[in-house]
Amino acid sequence: MKHLYVGIDVHSKTHRVALLPLQLIEGVSAEWKNVKPISIRNNLADYKRVDSLIRAQVPAIEDASIAIDFTGGHYSEPITHFLLSKGYSVFHLTPMGVKAAKERFLGEENKTDNIDAITSAYLLYLRDVHGTSLPSQRRARTWSRRQHCYAL
Repeated sequence: MKHLYVGIDVHSKTHRVALLPLQLIEGVSAEWKNVKPISIRNNLADYKRVDSLIRAQVPAIEDASIAIDFTGGHYSEPITHFLLSKGYSVFHLTPMGVKAAKERFLGEENKTDNIDAITSAYLLYLRDVHGTSLPSQRRARTWSRRQHCYAL
């Protein structure tokens, strides 16, 4: 079981990053829904900041699981490559899959960057803890490697 779930909603110039510690998700209230995602720019300095924030919350890299909004474009490639090079477990979730799971599991129909980042992190928690199947998820690989599809 992971100690930290990270959701990243990707855009061309900025990304929204939600960090959901396991203790917060498993708390008695739904406080995890009120997490304030951080905004980062699509550059190396901000990727390093995300890496530092994650490392400050987990004893080992293996204790974090990261979901990245995958639109099929190239906006997610730099941050995916950076996180994979650091050894993180990274998954691409398609926007349609996140939308379907968000409506099905969370009863949430609103679409905002913050909600999408938080939901992506929470969906990885559901997969890890409850063995819930989620649509359209694929383990991220660098562009030069073959990508494998998994059913959550």
